[in-house]
Amino acid sequence: MKIITLRPAELKRDFGQIAALLSHEQDEPTSTPALKEDYEAHKERIFRLMVAEDEQGELLGLIGARAAGLMPAGIFLPDRATRAAPARVGRQLYDDLEQAAKKAGIKQLTIDIRDHCPEGRTFAERRGFVEQSHSIGLALDLNAFDYSLMTGSWQS
Repeated sequence: MKIITLRPAELKRDFGQIAALLSHEQDEPTSTPALKEDYEAHKERIFRLMVAEDEQGELLGLIGARAAGLMPAGIFLPDRATRAAPARVGRQLYDDLEQAAKKAGIKQLTIDIRDHCPEGRTFAERRGFVEQSHSIGLALDLNAFDYSLMTGSWQS
């Protein structure tokens, strides 16, 4: 059985792997410099940013949360962790976050779960989360959009 260690995320050591993980999991590309810039802009509100790693120091997962409802808690597990021990990694990261939230006096946690992630919903519901709202993210690639299909006077 793999030994899983939790530790605070480190800017120089981890942000490259974290950027790759978030780009994959959120279907939105991000870069290490963009992630570092976002972190620097919001670090005073981040109450927890932890990574899980194996004995070789390979990133198995990430959890992060901002206080004051600015960002829901998020657990991200790369595909290799999902194959290895998703329940253990996710459980350890979440339990750590919950304890940190209690110590910080945070009364409520919110999370976002993608529709294509039923295991994330199950994970959250097992911990007492209930759906409060449902949103759908849409994106349009303007470089590939066929404007000839459009009708109307507002077409440019």
